[in-house]
Amino acid sequence: MPRGAAENPAGSLTPMHPIQAPAGSAARLRRSTTLAPLLAVGGLPGAPGRQISRPVSGHTPGPAVLVDRDGVINVQRPEHVRCWADFEFLPGSLEALRRLRSAGERVVVLTNQSVVGRGLIDAARLDEIHGRMRAAVEAAGGLIDAVLACLHGPDDGCRCRKPAPGLFFRAAAERHVDLRRSVMIGDTWIDVQAAHAAGCRAVWVGPAAAAAGARATRVPVAHDLLDAVTLLREC
Repeated sequence: MPRGAAENPAGSLTPMHPIQAPAGSAARLRRSTTLAPLLAVGGLPGAPGRQISRPVSGHTPGPAVLVDRDGVINVQRPEHVRCWADFEFLPGSLEALRRLRSAGERVVVLTNQSVVGRGLIDAARLDEIHGRMRAAVEAAGGLIDAVLACLHGPDDGCRCRKPAPGLFFRAAAERHVDLRRSVMIGDTWIDVQAAHAAGCRAVWVGPAAAAAGARATRVPVAHDLLDAVTLLREC
């Protein structure tokens, strides 16, 4: 078993085509049999960073599932993930990524990593962490097409750190992602803001999302990445 493979609002952004979430910890959308319907529906109408990616076959833009890293794939650390020993997969995340690959969906990770900008680790160490993360995901049956990271600090004023949409535009330009047919899964409201700013749909996961769900947020919410993938597949 790969290292860390466990057993199993702020803001007022209103999307142009909002999905009203009912009260509760998970907003359930209409059922269908595959992930394709949500990705096929049009959503809402770059700067320096780090990329680890696989070659893209062809140049026709297509949909993708865009995923935040900390708090979605792995445990969020108060002192940041500074080495592979700090990296721990969240329960269900490896299974969620396996299901996405089985469904034929591309996965691109978009992550703020100010741990580099703050000087806590260097870019080479971050690349090592992401390389080992992707290897563990692939060993578990999943596949991450690319990892795009903003390395800047919160006060650097860059255009790639979420909630700015720069990483999304890089995914569109470099990975041929059709943002209007894609969906972002993130654990913070800034992930939702960045997605909407880029013209992309979003699903909000984690404790903050569950708490906000009771106040009827205007985005779908889910318990975790696995729950979000199940929700998308039921759309």
